[in-house]
Amino acid sequence: MAKKQKKKPTDNVYYIIQTMNLFTTNTCNFACSHCKRGDLDGNYLDDRTIASIFKNVYQIDTLNLNGGEVFSNPEVLRKVLNRIKEKNIVIKQLSIITNGTLYTEEIEAILDDFSIYLSEHGNGSIQIPLSQDQYHQAQLNKVKKENPTLYETYQENIDRLQNSSYYGGINHLGYIINEGRAKNLDIAGKIETRAYPHICYLDRKTFKPINQELLYLGGITGIDTNGIVCDTAGIMPPTPERRYGNLKTHSYYEIAKRAAFPFETTFESYANRCSVELHKTNEYFNPPGTSFENQYQYKKAN
Repeated sequence: MAKKQKKKPTDNVYYIIQTMNLFTTNTCNFACSHCKRGDLDGNYLDDRTIASIFKNVYQIDTLNLNGGEVFSNPEVLRKVLNRIKEKNIVIKQLSIITNGTLYTEEIEAILDDFSIYLSEHGNGSIQIPLSQDQYHQAQLNKVKKENPTLYETYQENIDRLQNSSYYGGINHLGYIINEGRAKNLDIAGKIETRAYPHICYLDRKTFKPINQELLYLGGITGIDTNGIVCDTAGIMPPTPERRYGNLKTHSYYEIAKRAAFPFETTFESYANRCSVELHKTNEYFNPPGTSFENQYQYKKAN
């Protein structure tokens, strides 16, 4: 007989997450030369990881589904959204950046179904920005030359997206992060990154609507296809210094206590403070001379 697992004190803690960057798949049908993700390993979210990610989550203000190309695996997309529905999680906004080439009728049907759920649970919205720049266009031109039939299909899918009510406009390329394939680009002005957590938290409170203890995670909670909470600024899978804990073995509460910044504030001012504090310079979080082990020490704002 299997040994019954002992419940942790944090099993009764619920979570509101300001922004979740969730990587559903490390697969992409393009190989853009500016891509900060690097040469993806083809991994994708499995059932156990999906269950761990949404355990005890009450609300996500903004859920960004990332890849790879999210629409390259419709079944994983369906499983993620179905899990949200099964757990009655409130989603204020679902955002999926895409190259548009795989926005099929099947994908639109999955989103239509989820849109009904959103309208009945907090009146959330779906936005799908289209990545369109010289690097994506180069990939399309390559397909047009090598496989005209596939190119026509890709164009039909892009048109379907642009005519959809979910279309979020063009996602213009503002800058290039010097990670992944971008390291091989001989251009000026690439952005260098340093690993530091993008999340902060407000400690447990009793949340009246569900009568449960609550942890509010602010900033950006990045999660890779293995369920690892991580800095999502660079290559995927993330390098060791960008990993902060695995949700298959630890709760959000345990990971936040280890790697996030506590803010002593109220719910009313919390989101505003996070948006200001978390986007100061890297030196604010990672002062010169600090080691990886002690860089997470709380530094109260002046």
